[in-house]
Amino acid sequence: MERINSILRELAIGKNYKGHREIAYAIQLLLEDEDRLCAVVKEIYIPVAEYFHVEWNAVERNLRTAIFRVWRMRRQRLFEIAGYEMTVPPTGSEFLDILLSYVQRRLHASEPQESRK
Repeated sequence: MERINSILRELAIGKNYKGHREIAYAIQLLLEDEDRLCAVVKEIYIPVAEYFHVEWNAVERNLRTAIFRVWRMRRQRLFEIAGYEMTVPPTGSEFLDILLSYVQRRLHASEPQESRK
């Protein structure tokens, strides 16, 4: 979880943003099963909403707000994390996919060489 929090801070999404904890929890869910990206509302927004006792559309709104903050303040870092440039801000599912891939790469890079064989 600390690695996810660190990445969110790199993107200017501090713990003072409502969406911070929701995004971090969504990434945890995706680390358990990345197929959740195929049904974002049902498999991510609703479980996150239930966990934080909010409506699922509040989760979606907070995610969008975070995305636009990143786009405004840390766009170049987002491009670096994604591995490609974009002409418009990513959708919620695209943003989660970008973060998931980055977290997975960092986790893989931190594994000892022997455990990767």
